[in-house]
This record gives sequence, C-alpha cells and structure tokens, in this order.
Amino acid sequence: MTGALLAVKTEPAREIILDNLHEEVRDSHPHMMRKFAMAAHALPTEADATAVYHDLTNMRLFIGRLSAVRIVVTMAFFEGFIQKFMAYLADLAKRQGSSEMEYTDVHGVCDIAHTDGLFRALEAEMAADTTMLGSDAAVDQFEGVNLLRTLIQTIVSPAGSERVLAHSAAN
Repeated sequence: MTGALLAVKTEPAREIILDNLHEEVRDSHPHMMRKFAMAAHALPTEADATAVYHDLTNMRLFIGRLSAVRIVVTMAFFEGFIQKFMAYLADLAKRQGSSEMEYTDVHGVCDIAHTDGLFRALEAEMAADTTMLGSDAAVDQFEGVNLLRTLIQTIVSPAGSERVLAHSAAN
C-alpha cells in the first residue's frame, strides 16, 4: 500500500490510500496478524521465507517500478482476495486450537471498504493516466495481479502448504 501511495498522482487516489494506511497503522494490523499467527502456532519459519523468496521478490520489484494504475489494480485485487480468504484463515486457526480471531474479524469487514476505495482510486488514476492511451496501452495492466497470484499459489499449493501452512500441524 505504501508503494501505491508513492505511485499515485491524483488527490482522490492519494486520500483513499492514506485512509487505508492510517487504519492499518493506527489499529496495528501487523500486530493483529502476528498475534493471530502466534496463537495458531503458524509463525513463518526460515523454510517458509525461503519457499516464497523468489515470488515475493518479484512482487516487491514490481511495486518498486511505481506504476500507479498497475499497483492500484493489484492492491484492489489483493484486498478483495484477502477479505474472502479470512474465513479460511480463521478455520485453519481454529483447527490449531486458537481462539485469537481479532485479525480475521477486523479484516473480514475493513477489507470490503478498502477494496471499494481502491476501485475508486483506480478510476481516478485511470482517468489521469494518459499513457494508457498511447504506446504503453499494450503494457499488461494485470502484471502485478499475476505476480501476486503466483505468490499466493506458492503459499497455498499442495507443495507450498506442506512447507508454509501445514508445518503448524506438527507443532
């Protein structure tokens, strides 16, 4: 989301993304996620970091190019996806004996508004991005979505889940 803030050029998009970031920081969503993972015995291991390193690096390099429209498309996709993924994460945590659901409860609601806001930000950025009408129009506007999808598949694929998610079952 920080990359999106750095990339966008319109004031409406900037305001929407700042609101999202303020909520994430103010309510300490990373802390909520860490508590959630700890309670579910699912903190990432060195093996987990190694398993996702390549795909995560590709995602970070994509964000680093600061292409506003493509980043906002990616962030809108991610916020919508993760909101739908919350029930699955909560179920996994419950099966691990966890009752710490603040993260999934909060994100099950706030990510709906974040997704809606990001689509409004996308509309503003697309209206202002004249390169989409010229020679850059052939650029894959969904590159980031595809990179993110690959990263998600690495995490949740049968082989990936053995390395990344199911290791908590052994704990």
